[in-house]
Amino acid sequence: MTRMMSVRVVRGLTGMMVVAFGMIGSARAEIVEPVSISSAFTAFSGSFPASNAINGNNADYASLHGGVNTFVQFDFGSVQAVDRAILINRDSGAADDLFKNITLTYDAGSQSIVTAGIRGRSDVYALTPGLYTQGLRFDVDTQVATGGNNNVGLMEAIFLRTPHHSSIVSGVSAYNAATAFNGNYVAANAVNNVVGFSGSVPAGIEYASAGQGTNMFVDFDLGATKPISGFDFIDRLSSSDQLSSYDLIFSNVSNFATTVATLSYTKSGAADSDTFSTPINARYVRLDATGGANNTGVNEMIFYERRELPTPTILTHPSEFSSRYVVDHLFDNQLTGVNADWAANGEGPTSFTLDLGGVAQIDGINWANRNDSGGFLNDLPDSITIQFSMDNIFDGSDPTTTITSFAADQLLHAYMFSQQVAQYLKITVTGQNPPAGNVGGAQMNFFGVMIPTPEALPAGLTLLAMLAGARQRRAS
Repeated sequence: MTRMMSVRVVRGLTGMMVVAFGMIGSARAEIVEPVSISSAFTAFSGSFPASNAINGNNADYASLHGGVNTFVQFDFGSVQAVDRAILINRDSGAADDLFKNITLTYDAGSQSIVTAGIRGRSDVYALTPGLYTQGLRFDVDTQVATGGNNNVGLMEAIFLRTPHHSSIVSGVSAYNAATAFNGNYVAANAVNNVVGFSGSVPAGIEYASAGQGTNMFVDFDLGATKPISGFDFIDRLSSSDQLSSYDLIFSNVSNFATTVATLSYTKSGAADSDTFSTPINARYVRLDATGGANNTGVNEMIFYERRELPTPTILTHPSEFSSRYVVDHLFDNQLTGVNADWAANGEGPTSFTLDLGGVAQIDGINWANRNDSGGFLNDLPDSITIQFSMDNIFDGSDPTTTITSFAADQLLHAYMFSQQVAQYLKITVTGQNPPAGNVGGAQMNFFGVMIPTPEALPAGLTLLAMLAGARQRRAS
């Protein structure tokens, strides 16, 4: 499935707006696409074909008395990273039509999953860590009951993968939303790790509004400001209630009085997703319907955050205006308040070195300008140059990247660059307003992942092989 996306990005509180329009295909999605079905157990009839299991709505596949012999062979078209699966039981009142225990078989290996065995629903199941596969076969091992028609099947199958160098944001809450259809369809269902559709037993599956159409919205709280790197949106499975377009609005205040970014999407079917090349730093996200009718809502919303490296050790210090403005403040995760900034004695250039504590892949920074300064515009960096070293000897031969064009505000912004591998960093900061300012910043974090030491790697996996796998995953 290919989706159109229009993006509208608002940076900081300045009102500056950047608008971009483009065709975005399945390659950008963290919902694994395309998915086809190469074979399956014989269908009950032409009204219940296996293709219903990937058609994006609540029409289901039913086998012809398949019982524990029921299977579906999925094909992703090429080898793909896959780490979670949604496998929704039929919305059937006959317990013998429902699967309980299943086996998933991959190109290499398999795993068994014990499901809840509840009609019209699925948890989001974690798959074998580090899984790459083109084929995935679903086999029924046990049923909820036997002795009837045994027309076991699937309502819908959706496969997910976590974006590169990211992790799932845990503890997300839905704290505000348009009026719910009734108590079975409350907003909390949008983040309960359950997906599905049931006309008879609907409680605890999805959020549905009370006929709100394009007035539907849900506000999510990620618990703290996060470098958001993407999302998966699973819509309601009832086609008449699905969205055709929506906005995601990002903010650091719960009433969205100010925003940091807005992304606009059009879609078809039940699932949509995106991965951001540059993370968006925000705590609150509003999903705001812009196209759709009837009882619009949200089945499940999943957010991802860019992984940050552990706090580095400062090896050498830069120029520091006073003991109140030491460089340590860059790494205390305190964005605002007295004694929250590093400030140099002038505009530099001034340098400091860091030890990451081990070898890491690094591909960006989070940076906030000085906050403990009424005239912070005089203290903005003109450039930050990062040198990458494996031996803490910076002799001019090391890889180097330079970041320029810093946002003129006091918020946390992500700045990405080509991936480098290093343990030691030399940071050189140069101000843009000599002689009036004292260049500095309030917060600095590094995006990336630590590379395991050879003794920590699984048997048979070399460091070179692990790095090659990371490159393959980034390209997928």
